[in-house]
Amino acid sequence: MSTTILWFRQDLRLTDNPALNEAIRRGGRVVPLFIDASGETLAWRDGSASRWWLHHSLKALAADLERHGITRRSAKPAAKPKPAEKKTRARKAKP
Repeated sequence: MSTTILWFRQDLRLTDNPALNEAIRRGGRVVPLFIDASGETLAWRDGSASRWWLHHSLKALAADLERHGITRRSAKPAAKPKPAEKKTRARKAKP
């Protein structure tokens, strides 16, 4: 069985998500991954409203994914998709 890592960045929607649609079309297991790298490349940190929005958006995404039988994964910024590919035996990461 093939595995596709679906890398969520800023687009946390499931409806009309081209990467998700492609992953489902290919068949096999879909492993969603979100890496919180906020502040990693910016000279400033996200404000409390942005962090609140992200927190609640990720909760909603997790609930939506679970309704589709998919469990969301998360990782620290240092983990990036390469180790996740190895851990899940995925062939290709899909941003």
